[in-house]
Amino acid sequence: MSQHIKPPLSLPFDPNAYFANLEAKRDAFMDSRDEIDTVIVGSSHGEYGFDPDHLDGSFNLGTASQDIRQSASMYAWAARRNRQLRRVIVFYSLFSYGFDCSRSSDHARCVFLRRAFGVRWDEDLDDLLWSIDLNARWPHQSLSPPAVLDRGFIRSNARDFFSEAPDALARRVSRHVAMSEVQHQRADQLPHLAAIIALAKRRGDEVVVVVPPMRSDYLAALPHGAPLFDKLRALCARGRVQLVEAFADSAFAWEDFGDPDHLYPAGEGPKKLAGLVRVRLASRRPARVGYVRALNHLREAAGLA
Repeated sequence: MSQHIKPPLSLPFDPNAYFANLEAKRDAFMDSRDEIDTVIVGSSHGEYGFDPDHLDGSFNLGTASQDIRQSASMYAWAARRNRQLRRVIVFYSLFSYGFDCSRSSDHARCVFLRRAFGVRWDEDLDDLLWSIDLNARWPHQSLSPPAVLDRGFIRSNARDFFSEAPDALARRVSRHVAMSEVQHQRADQLPHLAAIIALAKRRGDEVVVVVPPMRSDYLAALPHGAPLFDKLRALCARGRVQLVEAFADSAFAWEDFGDPDHLYPAGEGPKKLAGLVRVRLASRRPARVGYVRALNHLREAAGLA
């Protein structure tokens, strides 16, 4: 019988459920790697938002609070273990420009990612993160996997990942904007996206960057007319990378979301997004949605213009 992890610190997530999820993803990937040619990496926006059932040969390696540097490590991990890998799909959200998991309130997740996938962290964080690692009572064998796991995708029935209170939404959007191109002072994560592109070019793999959809109330709370993804677009253009912007895509309805910025895993949203990527891969045409026009329309409809 496996022992549960009991870190000495109070964590903002359930470590047993999180580590079980990571182990299940790792083991499922290894078991089916001969059938995989595409990996999806990114934060919970990708983990909950992309259904691999709707893109043949794909596997979802997204995890909660995964930053772009960690995504680069996850892609490299998969590439070393799968000679058939030919494509990586990178989820890039509004906050991805400046979000560093190891320096956030979710820093303890780095310990579990390292245990499961060998993802490293900055040396100056050794004392903090090793203290969590060394004091955790690790299980002698894998914990039970999540109830429903299909090629790395968890079809959770939990609809509300975060509070739906209006003030909570405002705070969440404000935090995301603070880490975006609009306000963040350094491009902490863009060099890691460039590293993904460089590794893919060396291997001959295709890179697709996906900006996931947001619900209309999230979009309406954004600063008016702000250039949210200009630097991302420039990098993708230089690297000749396919960029799929679904940020304000009207194809995603209110009921497709579990909360303002996550698609509902058991609903139609993750199927729609995977289908959109599939169609764009087939057509190889740019997939940009005019989010400024969409924001203006939403503001007018809400009487905010």
